[in-house]
Amino acid sequence: MQPWRPWTLLFFAMLALLFLVANRAAYQGYFFGDDYDNLLHATRMPAPELAGHLMKPSPHQHNFRPLGALFYRAIHSAAELRFGPYVSAIFLLHMVNTVMVFLLLRTLKAEHFAAGAGTLLFAFHPAVLDVYWKPMYLYDLVCGATVILTLLLYARDRLWWLGVLTFFLAFKAKEHAVLLPLALAGYEYWSGRGRWRRLIPFFAVSALFGVQLLWLHRGRDDPYAIVLTPAAFWRGIGFYSEQLLMAPWLGLLILLAAAVFLRDPRARFGLLLFACLLFPLLLVPGRQSGAYLYVPLTGLAIAAGTSLRGRFAVPVVVVFFVVWLPWSYGHLRLYRRATLTLAAENRHYSQTLQRYIRENPDIAVFLYDGFPAGLDAFGVKAMVTHLRGESTAEPMQKYIGRLPKEAFAALIWDQAGRRLNLVPHPEGGREFPHIEIGPLTPVSQLGEGWFGLENNYRWTEPRATAVLYRPARARYFDLTVNISPEHIRRVPEIAVTVLLEGEPAGHYVFRQNGWKTVRWPLAAGAEGVARVEFRTSPAFRPDGPGGVLFGVPIGGFGFQPAN
Repeated sequence: MQPWRPWTLLFFAMLALLFLVANRAAYQGYFFGDDYDNLLHATRMPAPELAGHLMKPSPHQHNFRPLGALFYRAIHSAAELRFGPYVSAIFLLHMVNTVMVFLLLRTLKAEHFAAGAGTLLFAFHPAVLDVYWKPMYLYDLVCGATVILTLLLYARDRLWWLGVLTFFLAFKAKEHAVLLPLALAGYEYWSGRGRWRRLIPFFAVSALFGVQLLWLHRGRDDPYAIVLTPAAFWRGIGFYSEQLLMAPWLGLLILLAAAVFLRDPRARFGLLLFACLLFPLLLVPGRQSGAYLYVPLTGLAIAAGTSLRGRFAVPVVVVFFVVWLPWSYGHLRLYRRATLTLAAENRHYSQTLQRYIRENPDIAVFLYDGFPAGLDAFGVKAMVTHLRGESTAEPMQKYIGRLPKEAFAALIWDQAGRRLNLVPHPEGGREFPHIEIGPLTPVSQLGEGWFGLENNYRWTEPRATAVLYRPARARYFDLTVNISPEHIRRVPEIAVTVLLEGEPAGHYVFRQNGWKTVRWPLAAGAEGVARVEFRTSPAFRPDGPGGVLFGVPIGGFGFQPAN
């Protein structure tokens, strides 16, 4: 059957143009935490070793996916950290997958119009927008390509054996495909051919990797842990059902109805394929994302494209897409606003750090306090290592009271101002005697019980600690707080006690809102590092009963010399 007709090229040209116009803002995005982690793994390993993992009949013990890593490495070698080429690679690979879905539908003898409709369903789905916008989902794109290619080769009698190789490679991209042989068995059953022997190598590859993956995941306590409980399984069904049509349980109801009423064996094969590719996702409740539906969408595209036929097919498709495409675009606009906000923070953080590293090549220790929501702690660590090479990137809290001996830089994320402040510390790491809370605060001296930066103050817990350098000339200790009207309304008297090395040094009861500095005289004391403790009573619960306990918002504190 000829897959192409004169309008087919025009259809794909219009599809690609529509996709580019709808998603052009992706070029304004930036790398997220997973991207830096993936780039680190893809670029640090020598290329021959990376390629060698591709053909090993075993998964890497650290969830290593060499086929996707090779794509990362190839793009990075050409573009480094220029974001645009990554987006172009994503768009190109998605278009290749879209064309292969159309060819697969035509191979399954779907009518041209119906094949185009199924292809559109695959090409535009709001649940998988992350795949088109974020390089971290290259693994899903590559896995989708190998799965679709496996189905294409299997459906062509003379080339089915090549499908074993592409199925093997699918595991080297991501673990979605472990139950694909079960869907192929359904294809043999519904097609009436019953060529069961050719399924043996597919089931062998699936068992080879499936058993090893279960063994590697045993006893893990992280987001990738496999959870075999009915509750976790049902939560997964609810989550992905909602992602399909952006309404709770609606996707599941439509799929169940389709399974009952669709009689075309090809459509049933598509539904079975969707279920087989989705099932592994239901076992990992700690890692759920609508983007993971990208590979299973192949099954839905087959079910839709093969069930549409007869005189009512055209009006049904037209009505569906008249509703579907504007609805999808509405979700895209909401997604675009949120994603570009996070991307702008990530870009500022990364580019500020890159400039600092270029200007200060001798700094190899970085202590971070906070980070953009799109990076996370592992992303900051991977970013620093990727940009600086062998270096230390640790949370600031780890070094409270024992600053590094060598020079280091504090990476302080100001969430309110959405900017990164780099505070260099001289070699020797001597503590400051007085701290003003703000973007340049030496947060390495803040201990337990501190919340994030808010303008020029930080909330404490009812108990908070810090370390200061006490000079020999210190005669006073002062404390600056910023009491809000809401705080004083709920807690009319806020008592704060300051302790130095466990001994009371000052006590004050705040009864008015606003900024206020109090100062206490000090008895003579030895010069050196001093531990400071703040105790606030009663605690403040801004979120009501059951909420987080807060102490007092502090704007500064420390030792002062005699006037």
